[in-house]
Amino acid sequence: MIKLLVILLAIGMLAWLLLRSSFKPYPKTKNNKKHQDEIEEMCECACCGVYISQKEALMSDGYYFCSQECLKKRK
Repeated sequence: MIKLLVILLAIGMLAWLLLRSSFKPYPKTKNNKKHQDEIEEMCECACCGVYISQKEALMSDGYYFCSQECLKKRK
């Protein structure tokens, strides 16, 4: 009976260690600043309606455009 308990305890501990190592928490930073930096603002192209990140968008007269072609069509 004691051998069975020891074997079950060993299997349980091994399973716990394997499961614990597979679930890694999100790295803690001050106010999760790293996660906030990864979020990009999206905007809609004034010509064709495609959504693109503001970093990649072209801006003219307060409107966002996805490409030079859309910018030329709008003018």
